[in-house]
Amino acid sequence: MTSAAAGVGSAFKLGDAASPEVFTTVAEVLSIGGPDITAEEIEVTSLDSAGGYKEYITGLKDGGTVALEMNWIKSNSQQTSMRDLVDSGTQRNYEIAFSDSPNTVAAFAGKVTSFSMSADPGSQLKASMSVRISGAVTWS
Repeated sequence: MTSAAAGVGSAFKLGDAASPEVFTTVAEVLSIGGPDITAEEIEVTSLDSAGGYKEYITGLKDGGTVALEMNWIKSNSQQTSMRDLVDSGTQRNYEIAFSDSPNTVAAFAGKVTSFSMSADPGSQLKASMSVRISGAVTWS
């Protein structure tokens, strides 16, 4: 029997920048992609590298980007706040609470770097946003 969890029930949350900070779920998110964390590899091969193989060490890490797609709900203050953050460039704190039990939570700071809307005659209004992570992602 599998121990896999369905994605339904996962939530993307926006912090309110208060102290203590309160995180509120962004309404009607359809998909969350990321974070897509990577680490640079620095080649350190030298003339005396064993067996003629290249050698590497880890360089800087990058928290990557989180991509969101959602039903556009104009009255949802978290959605409109995130849309407006593209213009302001303000960094905010975010959390992703995945639907496993107990929830895996990814917490990070980031800036909304893109916002777009789409309208299709056979579909609902949708919005897509990207959040560029600044610094480390904390997992709990």
